[in-house]
Amino acid sequence: MPKLNVNLNSIRTTLVTLKNKVTKNEFDGNISNHFPYISLLCGSYLTMEIIGDVCQKTDDNNLCVKSLRADPRSASADKKCLARIMVQLSQAKASDILNQIDVLLKQTKEPILKQCLEVCRDTYDMTAFRYSNSI
Repeated sequence: MPKLNVNLNSIRTTLVTLKNKVTKNEFDGNISNHFPYISLLCGSYLTMEIIGDVCQKTDDNNLCVKSLRADPRSASADKKCLARIMVQLSQAKASDILNQIDVLLKQTKEPILKQCLEVCRDTYDMTAFRYSNSI
């Protein structure tokens, strides 16, 4: 599914415009001509509302919203699916960081730095494992 970059204000404006056309009898009366567009707008609006509700309960609302909007699976997701997507995104990020730590471990010669990186590696390894078990 393609990524939708839709502004909430533009959706509201379009819906208000359509409502005004109906009110002023400027609407052609054939809803089937407008249904795909209205469905897309309403679906996008509802998805953004759900993302807003879900992310509002997180520690980093902006990161949550940005991450979910960037993932095309979010366009048709309910709250449960959004939670699964967020766990999968978090797991992928933890795995990326784990790989970066492994690279740093191979490059470092300092014992104290190596010890710190090993602690980080163990922590991220456990985190990635927990994410994979929660999906």
